[in-house]
Amino acid sequence: MQSEKELNEIAKMAYIDFTDNYNTLVAKTGRTEFTIEELLYANTTDDQTDKEKQEIVKAFCQANNANITYDREGNIKRLNMDGVYMTPNELSTWKIVAVNDCNSKNGFYGYAVATSENDVVLSFRGSEAKDKKQTLYDWIINDSGLAIETPDKLTPQHQEGINWMNQLRADGFFDKYQTISTTGHSLGGNLAEFITMYFFSEYYTDKFGQCANLDGPGLNDLMMAYFMPMYEKMFGKITSYEASTVGTIFHYGADEYMNVVDIDVDKSSLNNIPEPFREAIGETILHGQEYWKYSNDDNKSFQRGEPNKVSDSWGAFFDCIDALPEECKQSMFNGLCKLGTDIFMDDENGGLSINFFSVAGYVLTLNFNTDLSTLEKLIFNNQFIPEEFFEYLVLIDPLSNADYIIDIFLANCVELNLISQENANNIMKAFLGSSWQKAKVNFNAKYGIGATYSNENPTINVDTDALREYAGRIYNVNNRLSLLDQRLKNLYWQVGIRGLWNLISADVLTGYSWRLTKCQYYLNNTADSFDAAENDIIDMFK
Repeated sequence: MQSEKELNEIAKMAYIDFTDNYNTLVAKTGRTEFTIEELLYANTTDDQTDKEKQEIVKAFCQANNANITYDREGNIKRLNMDGVYMTPNELSTWKIVAVNDCNSKNGFYGYAVATSENDVVLSFRGSEAKDKKQTLYDWIINDSGLAIETPDKLTPQHQEGINWMNQLRADGFFDKYQTISTTGHSLGGNLAEFITMYFFSEYYTDKFGQCANLDGPGLNDLMMAYFMPMYEKMFGKITSYEASTVGTIFHYGADEYMNVVDIDVDKSSLNNIPEPFREAIGETILHGQEYWKYSNDDNKSFQRGEPNKVSDSWGAFFDCIDALPEECKQSMFNGLCKLGTDIFMDDENGGLSINFFSVAGYVLTLNFNTDLSTLEKLIFNNQFIPEEFFEYLVLIDPLSNADYIIDIFLANCVELNLISQENANNIMKAFLGSSWQKAKVNFNAKYGIGATYSNENPTINVDTDALREYAGRIYNVNNRLSLLDQRLKNLYWQVGIRGLWNLISADVLTGYSWRLTKCQYYLNNTADSFDAAENDIIDMFK
């Protein structure tokens, strides 16, 4: 059977639009099976020079986020599919033997790739965001639709995949092969898993080799309960490769019914992000196939990583979303469809852009129409969210000072008369008693930078002189700001109506003097407190 590296390459190949090239060759030759190399050269002619042919192939690859390189003799060196590489041998021997392109209809795109005369792999494309229609199809209707799917009402791409499998079966397609496998990345991985369970658990079970869900979501609880006998029938043949948060969605506790592999991810692209957040952020967002490491032993298997705690916490969170009443999930889905329809739009170049006027409208609607008491209950009661989720979320808070941020935000709301001081106090009180805040305190006590440092350095030296220096610098800035504020107030009597708005805007920016004063006092008081504590400790051990 195919190695993990080969399954990854075949899954990545599903993102290349070979449909037109495939149909061109079918019309030219009457055949239905073509090597990848033949498909790359489909639009070249015999009377063209090698250089001209290479330029056509390069243009096709670039249009599909790929890059092909040649050696000095003009032979293909490799195909780079956005960081996933195919060798010349694979390009000249692997064949695409069937295509189902319903991308413009419902977002579904699939290939059947014969890696030898006896072995075929069904490969399914993941989510795309090429334009508004594609984004709505993939990310909302089919991705978000996984949450509300039922056995009687499949997502459009699930239904399309089953229709294709039934057509291939009716044509006797699968009878030609000894082993059949499935693979796909992201939403394509979900399709591979679903089709394996739904179709191949009933047909060609003996021929079925393996299913690779490459960091894609699973099925919701209702679907799992209905189809669990099929998973049990295919036990040991379905593997969920988890590299990021996406792979844990609806896969919480998946090791009970399938193989689960944690992939070691290359985080070098995050080198500019300070530790200790790089690890947590990498576990959360590095979803692309180009980030996954291969084993040094054979370079054909994914390098196994440690269980992904941050992503698992998101998996637990989505498990809680899955536990919501069906009518609630349906309402959320309808809201997403409405939101996506309103804010996404096609730009003048045929790509995707955001309608910021619609975004602003939604923000204003939420700000002015939200019942704060209801919001407080939704955020702080945590009826469906496990405690561990908040503890792991602390990892990806770069400043770990959410309480300070919320305090400042509420103070601004009070200043602008958006909420009363009493309401702000109630919200802050609720936050300080929330699972988030408790988890932050617990996490920092056990694993925080301060706890780690104090364990490694029993003697803690605090540069109180530096604190006082910072306080002095803040005082100087604040002094200049106060003078500027006074001068602005004097100008009120000297400007006309036309200049008043700009003056008021400038005056608002100078209204932070009291906050700088608080910072100055805080630094000085902190320095005094450290000095006093140090003196007390010294006196204690004299």
